[in-house]
Amino acid sequence: TAKLIKAAGDRHLWSETYNRELDDVFTIQEEISTAIVDNLRIRLLGKEKESLAKPYTKNIEAYEAYIKGRYYYLSFTNEGRKKALQYYEEAVRLDPCYALAYSAIAEYYWGTPSKGPRTISRDEAYTRAMEAINTALEIDNSIPEAYATLGIIKMHYEWDIKGAEKAYKTAVDLNPGLSKVHYDYAFYLAITGDINNAFLEARKSIELDPLFGLTHMCYGICLLVSGQYDQALEKLLQGHEMMPTYVDAFTCLASVYILKGMFDEAMDEIIKGLEIAPGEHILLSQLGHINSLKGKKEKTQEILNELLEISKKEFVNPVAVASLYIDLEETDKAFEWLEKSCETREISFYFLMAGQLRFLYLDPRVNPFFKKLGV
Repeated sequence: TAKLIKAAGDRHLWSETYNRELDDVFTIQEEISTAIVDNLRIRLLGKEKESLAKPYTKNIEAYEAYIKGRYYYLSFTNEGRKKALQYYEEAVRLDPCYALAYSAIAEYYWGTPSKGPRTISRDEAYTRAMEAINTALEIDNSIPEAYATLGIIKMHYEWDIKGAEKAYKTAVDLNPGLSKVHYDYAFYLAITGDINNAFLEARKSIELDPLFGLTHMCYGICLLVSGQYDQALEKLLQGHEMMPTYVDAFTCLASVYILKGMFDEAMDEIIKGLEIAPGEHILLSQLGHINSLKGKKEKTQEILNELLEISKKEFVNPVAVASLYIDLEETDKAFEWLEKSCETREISFYFLMAGQLRFLYLDPRVNPFFKKLGV
């Protein structure tokens, strides 16, 4: 049953009951959406009507697999991400033209090297993400989620600043009512220094989806980047409460606590984060940083040695290693690993600019790195 009620005065304007078989769910969505628009006396053009309740697939089993995939992906756990990929792959097997599911597969792969078990190399993750996103856009080039993910890939893997911005703007233009496109764009704007517009996009994402933790996390990161640490902490904690297993939340909270000189609180967040994601590079690096600030350089060295040992067997985030070399005042080694971060297009380099990298600002080798980033 769908009802349209004018909140002022609690006046019922319209209601309708729909009885259908489950396999008719797409028709129900279209009927309800059209009925509401008609009753609101909104005139829609042809393309607007088409996008009103666009199903992307007519295969109910593929749709169900995709929905399950989203559920598990948004659990933000390693196990959940693996299950999500299985459901996404099932969705495209059931409907090889399911563009939205291919877009979700690309979203899964771009984050694989930095989130969860590192089962594939960074190069392979990039290749698979691009294959999936290109397939999605070849099938349907009007999917806002696909352009938002394309923007992330261009930002994280190609360091194509202009290309990323173009993709984000396309995503927003295609569906300005979709929260995801706004918080993805806000992250981009915050990272590249356009903080005022970052705040605008982050606020919009919260307005559209106030119960999704990532929108609040995004706003918290904007506050963190702008140096408003108390407000950032409040917002990050709000987002973290909604998403208790989101690993990046522990990283961001630890960063704020470190900048506020609250090392014990930062340590607590790092330990909790490592329980969810054992061996997570940035969390380990932050742990080493705290020990350095406390004067326990030997523990910082131990963590550095641990990461260097891991790097002999698998990809290790170069920024995590560079940060520890900065803490140990081995600047030549730090720049050696920063160079590796440029070679691998490691996105964490952006966040290092507001972290340990500030200790290198007087070194003449810093500016070339900013130029490579395009910011």
